[in-house]
Amino acid sequence: MLFVIFSSFNPTDKKEEIFDKKTKFILTQWYELFLVLESKDINAYPPLSSQRIANLGVGGYITYKELDKHFLKHDHYALYVLNDIYCYQLQNYFNNFSSSELLKITHLRDRIRASFSEDHLQIDGNITLIENNIIDKVSLFFHNKNNCNNNTIQLIQSENNSWCAFNSENPVLPNWGQNKTIVVDKASIHVNKPYSNALIFGKAIHDDALAVYSLSMDLSKEDKWIAEFWSDDVRGLTFSPAGRWISITNQIVNNENIKTSELLELYFKLGLGLYDAGVLCWQYKYHYNLERPSSFINRNIDQNWKPLHDNPNFPAYPSGHAVFGAVSAAILEHQFGDNYHFTDKSHENRLEFKSSSRTFKNLNEMALENAYSRFVMGVHFKEDCEEGLKLGFKVAEQINKLHSDTLMNINNTLPVL
Repeated sequence: MLFVIFSSFNPTDKKEEIFDKKTKFILTQWYELFLVLESKDINAYPPLSSQRIANLGVGGYITYKELDKHFLKHDHYALYVLNDIYCYQLQNYFNNFSSSELLKITHLRDRIRASFSEDHLQIDGNITLIENNIIDKVSLFFHNKNNCNNNTIQLIQSENNSWCAFNSENPVLPNWGQNKTIVVDKASIHVNKPYSNALIFGKAIHDDALAVYSLSMDLSKEDKWIAEFWSDDVRGLTFSPAGRWISITNQIVNNENIKTSELLELYFKLGLGLYDAGVLCWQYKYHYNLERPSSFINRNIDQNWKPLHDNPNFPAYPSGHAVFGAVSAAILEHQFGDNYHFTDKSHENRLEFKSSSRTFKNLNEMALENAYSRFVMGVHFKEDCEEGLKLGFKVAEQINKLHSDTLMNINNTLPVL
């Protein structure tokens, strides 16, 4: 992980420009370390990852707003506090990791702190009080008595009790969808029943399964590359599907000049969008409870068929990959424009799968390919992917309507980790 010395900035830059650049370096380094640690976390299921990302976004945004009250804006005190807040959050997320992994967190904090020495920064008790105040506010923001993230809670009643129902003894986070959203009004978003537009449900899902099966019999090199390129759900090896879009965001902001306020607001909105999208996605997954393509194919087409990737242990519909990709791409597009040309190097130099970078003409194209990759992988029906995209775009539409002066007036809360 690269560490940029603050003295390397152009001395002719204005104070605000230097502050913005330093903030960006601090923020992206902490998010990069988050992704490194998440890739080793076997419990980094997509909804939990989206919750952590939301925590980070809220922590950074509240820090900036609180320091504004203390007249520390564009001051190195603000960067010092921001650094400590991110450190505190990562220590909470990965507190069960080995001491060697946890040292990466404190080492990053200390390296960033050391860079302030040339600015003759004097830390006193007031900074500690400010940090504690911010930590309290973040904790209050996320306090939620309706925390339904326990795997042991009884499954909610599923609408789908037919022969194509998902069945598992240990489903992942079956009641996560009962959690409150932060911004999105749950009642305003509805996900249609699978194949609701088809005349005959049985024929529609058979045709969809046959499409998955037929494609797998003659998979092109391009399709296999797409499937592996977007395969961000191998816990203990890669970061999560939600984390992938943080990787993409880090790459984009490192190439852009962006003000501190806009930067922290962007990561805040991404966190809000990913969390709310995850809650809604999981709500409908366990409501409709649709099985994975392999189960249908093994029972009706080829009993020996397997997808390119092991099935995640939760229902197929709608696709979480598609949901997380759509909400993120639309939020990023709102910030950087609908013709943002981008080359994604998230998995560059990985040897376990085809990780070569891919170039896209815009962010929407990335969302569509990300969704398509799950169909190619064989772990989703096309119906899952298409409805997942619709859901993600609906969530992003509400997030993108938020203005800076309303972000801090959000009354709904997240469950604390």
